[in-house]
Amino acid sequence: MERWRVICFCAVLATASPALAQTMVRPLSSDRPDRTESPYTVPHGWFQIESDLASWGRIDGIDERVTGTSLLTLNAKYGVTRRIDLQVVFSPWVRIEEEVAGSVTSSRTDTGPLGLRAKFNIVGNDVPGPAFALLPYVFVPTHGDAVFDDVTFGIVTPVSIPLGENGAFSAMAGVSRIDNEDTWVLASVSLGSALFGDFAGFIELYSSRNSFETTAIDDATIDAGITYALGENWQLDTGVYWGLVDETEDWRMFFGASGRFSP
Repeated sequence: MERWRVICFCAVLATASPALAQTMVRPLSSDRPDRTESPYTVPHGWFQIESDLASWGRIDGIDERVTGTSLLTLNAKYGVTRRIDLQVVFSPWVRIEEEVAGSVTSSRTDTGPLGLRAKFNIVGNDVPGPAFALLPYVFVPTHGDAVFDDVTFGIVTPVSIPLGENGAFSAMAGVSRIDNEDTWVLASVSLGSALFGDFAGFIELYSSRNSFETTAIDDATIDAGITYALGENWQLDTGVYWGLVDETEDWRMFFGASGRFSP
């Protein structure tokens, strides 16, 4: 179960897509669907909603299978200044099932953790060229939390570099601490590009590790997905994360959406 909690936590921090359209205020940029965060903030005075509408993944062991499903995981954002936005992350429905020899031996359905995040854009929010931001966060377990029992906090540093008019290279590094005991370091790189019409796509490598010891637990995935722009301020997305090491999920599929509006 400890392995599963770490994987679910990493999935909660999942991520940014390239800008799909030009707007007067700033192109829509979301912290999804890849696991690399976006360095761009929500415009001042605007609200932005990002959600895993449905997400499910699986780990197959020698004698055991663990399946996790979540619905309507939400990241609600508000642009408090031109360079800062505040975010609230919550998973209202999470179900974890464990099977042995094809029979469900245990299952649990409850809420996931509650996260508070703040993004500080350092450079690149409204000018052409590279962008960089700081994103500190804290996640606390909710009553009956199906994912975490401990407070988790940390910071990531997302970077994005435009590649021509229709693509972007993104990267992220960070560190997190679980209940003042386990320290995790993480890094990712992501390449996004317009495909055709209102479709865009990404491919990504993500890795995290709970220490620098040779016996440390790893979480590593190769990820891919597509987005579809519904005008300037809304998009749909879908994709998959493929596990590269034994400790991570074998796969996780998701469908999601992002949108923003001004009051």
